[in-house]
Amino acid sequence: MPRFAWPAALIIVAGLAACQTADPGTETADRAVGDAETGRDTAVDWCGGCHVIGAGNAPEGEPPTFSEILELRSPGSIRHYLTWERHPAMPALALEQQDIEDLVAYFDYLQGR
Repeated sequence: MPRFAWPAALIIVAGLAACQTADPGTETADRAVGDAETGRDTAVDWCGGCHVIGAGNAPEGEPPTFSEILELRSPGSIRHYLTWERHPAMPALALEQQDIEDLVAYFDYLQGR
């Protein structure tokens, strides 16, 4: 195999291995491995300045409440959003992966209520 092809082959093999470890038919990808209580504290500290964390509706034109976010996204997609995406209106968050898992656990908790 040509020398330049090795990095591409490694990337492909790693990608295939990652696909094999996640079963899209299960809810495991949506399950949080964080702590919901810590996630609530993180939500208050990091998100509460703009979002309504508890029950209630946001005024027109304001950022969505956590309840409204759950109507649009699953906890697993929230994890993806916080890890990989950035909405232009949101500030850059310096969240560690455990902070994200804790927030996802809090969203799991809210979804179960």
